[in-house]
Amino acid sequence: MTRSNLPAIIGEGLAAYRPRERKAVLEYYVDYNWRAACVRAGYANSSNTGYFEGLRKKLEVAIDFVGEHMQASLVLQDERILQELAILAFHNPLDLLTEINGVTEVKKPSELGDLARVISGIKRVYNQKTKEETLEIKLYSKQAALDTLAKVKGMYKEGNSFGPVLNFQVNMVGEDKEGPTEVNISGEIPSPKEKA
Repeated sequence: MTRSNLPAIIGEGLAAYRPRERKAVLEYYVDYNWRAACVRAGYANSSNTGYFEGLRKKLEVAIDFVGEHMQASLVLQDERILQELAILAFHNPLDLLTEINGVTEVKKPSELGDLARVISGIKRVYNQKTKEETLEIKLYSKQAALDTLAKVKGMYKEGNSFGPVLNFQVNMVGEDKEGPTEVNISGEIPSPKEKA
């Protein structure tokens, strides 16, 4: 499922409901206020809370259906963002080039595949002195993508310096002519979410 086909999936899932019921379900996800969602959908603003609760129970399956699909869409969107950042962070700029008859040239767009995403701009530059035209390619920042990925993965400690603080101890027990007979390592590497 992609974000672009989410409305179609939700539309099909809610097709059995009346238009006002569908609108109430969708309005609920604006602010998670069921009463306000019903009023925005066109239901009378009644002081009878039982009326709204009854309607909510009737539409509970639809509410859950929409929520699950919206959540799945957000997870896919998060994964997509991380994939895009990884492409920017880990690309090799030399992969954009090819050698033809001893001359280095930029690959054709059809040959670049995912690597085309690292290009932020292409410009032809004509040099008046040499009467030559060159192609200037600007790439997105690898450093910015790496920094963003490191932050998302929790690899920065407070103060924006890189890396978790590793806290472990090495004890060498006994020794012979080849070195220690036993090495004990204790401690732990903090999880990405722990603060240093």
